[in-house]
Formats: sequence, structure tokens, C-alpha cells
Amino acid sequence: MPNLEGLKVLATYLSVAEVLCITAVCRGQTEAPPTVRPEVDVMTLQPQSIMLTTEVPGHTPAFLQAEIRQQVSGTILRRRFKRMSLETTYA
Repeated sequence: MPNLEGLKVLATYLSVAEVLCITAVCRGQTEAPPTVRPEVDVMTLQPQSIMLTTEVPGHTPAFLQAEIRQQVSGTILRRRFKRMSLETTYA
């Protein structure tokens, strides 16, 4: 069985040393120095009207571009539509 009396004495010495260290650290302290107030500027605002303008570009580039190509094998003999027309009648 270990010597418990030696451990009790060691714990007592460590407790006394801890208390002495804490009191030594706290002894030199005085009150905290007064805080310095920050300088503040005060402005008085008056209501006024302003004109809001927004510039919108006339053309924006496309994010993705699609290439439309014919999907016909062989030779095209004739077209039954006009380019850029809205006709949807087919023969």
C-alpha cells in the first residue's frame, strides 16, 4: 500500500505554494486606468430628392451557343421552307 501520508503532505505544500503565487500576482495590481472616450462627429442630414438612373446594355452575349445543323443524310434536292420565316406548313 503506498504511503498516503507523504501524498497528503505534498498536496498541502502545493496548496500553500499556489495561494502564495496568487497573492503575489494580485499584490501589485491597482484599479484599472480610466477609459478614454472616443471622439464622435455629429452630422445633421436634410432630406433632398435625387434622380436615380440605371444604364442597361443593349446587347448581352449569350452564355451558351447552339449550332443548328441539318440532320439529313444524302443530297438535299429542294427546300420546302424559307429561311427566317414563321411558316409551319409542310407538304
